[in-house]
Amino acid sequence: MFSAVNAAFIVRITLQLQQDPANLGISLARRIFFANLTITLFVAFIAVFGKRWLLRHTRITSCGSVADRGKELHLKIVGLEKRWGFLSLVRSLPIALRFTLGPFAAALAVYHQYFTAIGQVALLISMNAAFCACIVACRSNRLKNLSQ
Repeated sequence: MFSAVNAAFIVRITLQLQQDPANLGISLARRIFFANLTITLFVAFIAVFGKRWLLRHTRITSCGSVADRGKELHLKIVGLEKRWGFLSLVRSLPIALRFTLGPFAAALAVYHQYFTAIGQVALLISMNAAFCACIVACRSNRLKNLSQ
């Protein structure tokens, strides 16, 4: 969803940049939006790839008792973490997305001079919602880690 928002801003900025190619503010905002889009698409790719890899790798291959199959699955998951650091990689993906919010806000700040008053209010509301979502996500991760 964040990639779609980035893409929408890129399309709008590209149209304005064609009208005024000498505007450095729009050019800078466009570069930041492209960087954010690249990061978010990369994170989405890694998440989908990781999920498919996890499903394929943790498939039970032996026929035996439930305890034997559970041990096999446990060894596979422990091997994923020890050999590849898979769980650490998956846990870092939401953090990478949170780090893109800062440059996204900076690009909006550079670009915000072109918004109308209604657009500025919508921008403030959306940025506050994004900030609150980051706080809630961080707290839920902390609570999850404390309960384990």
